[in-house]
Amino acid sequence: DGDGFPDNGDGTSGGGIGDGSEFDVNLPVNDPNYKTPCEESKISLSTADRFLTNLDIKTKMNDVLKAKINATNEWAVSVGKNSDGTYSVSNPQEGNVNNGTVPPIPSGNYVADGHTHSGDFGVPSAGDFYYMLQKSLTEPYFKTRYVYGNYFGSDEVYVLVIDNSEKVKQFLELYPLSANYDTTSHSFLVSSDLGQDFIRAKEFYTGGTYVNTGDDYTAESIGLAYVLQKFNTGVSLARMDANGNFKKIIVNEEQITIPGGNGTPKTGLNISKCQ
Repeated sequence: DGDGFPDNGDGTSGGGIGDGSEFDVNLPVNDPNYKTPCEESKISLSTADRFLTNLDIKTKMNDVLKAKINATNEWAVSVGKNSDGTYSVSNPQEGNVNNGTVPPIPSGNYVADGHTHSGDFGVPSAGDFYYMLQKSLTEPYFKTRYVYGNYFGSDEVYVLVIDNSEKVKQFLELYPLSANYDTTSHSFLVSSDLGQDFIRAKEFYTGGTYVNTGDDYTAESIGLAYVLQKFNTGVSLARMDANGNFKKIIVNEEQITIPGGNGTPKTGLNISKCQ
């Protein structure tokens, strides 16, 4: 499922039903600096969408990695942005079954990378998330990481985007990789706060204690989206829809009423996506 490559990356609209803002009842909405979850990720997800419309990035990264989704080993590509606005895209580099190394960018500033998950789901691992954050500390233009996978026979593409670099720094100070990441499982350390909340969200989802917009996700994607939001990481998780646009996944724990149940509210997950 990927260990995150330790060596080496107009989609949404704010406001309205479905963008997560209707759930933010306890947040300071009168604060002029406050942004809804969808407003916060609007620019970074627009960039993630736009990258894939660039011919070089589409042909040398997106098309190449989609063709390698079911390969035995993971493959990775890096993207640089040159001073003249053009992009440099590396040749794909092969790793092994569970991890790999993103190759160096040919030129420019490191802005994005992508890798496959060897026929497994495309949802990023905790390692993909943590190593991306660490890389961003030395590569300040790196805000986009694509992950390509197989969802029960269909190609799927996720993206991690950095919305707020200051929040990333604050998060890493509070929750460093060394105390929160399990290098064996490539997931969050079970004993950590992140690991406990990751498991909590997954159990709500696998147990059917949730309401959503009708989209099917893996429990891991719901767990990751929940952790990213709850711990104020400055990072968003989105999945590509049928039209080729990335839609942020928003997961809130609240009192919900399960459709078809007995009508009694219970604690669970309200899952939505940015439009």
